[in-house]
Amino acid sequence: MNENYYYQPIEKPKGEALALASFILGIVSILSAAFVIPSFICGPLAIIFALLSRGTGRMNGRALTGLIIGSIGLCIVTVMTVQSIIYIYQNPDVFREILQEYEQELQQLR
Repeated sequence: MNENYYYQPIEKPKGEALALASFILGIVSILSAAFVIPSFICGPLAIIFALLSRGTGRMNGRALTGLIIGSIGLCIVTVMTVQSIIYIYQNPDVFREILQEYEQELQQLR
């Protein structure tokens, strides 16, 4: 009989760390949708980590949630970016005004 069986480490299912990373990155993707660049980075990473956490088995709940949340965050920031580009092309005067204000602020700093 093995007397040291109490001290054997408990094995976590493979991919649990990737599933957690996917979940966290999915949340960050949604929360940072207003700051386009972090959301464009975190959304795809959440999707990739969720898919990698599956390995050869089934995807656990946390990975599936990370996949869904990451996809939603990526969709939100993509729609916002496309809408912004369309708005700028339809109203070029607004973009020129923003550039002029930026240049004025830059000159005041010098």
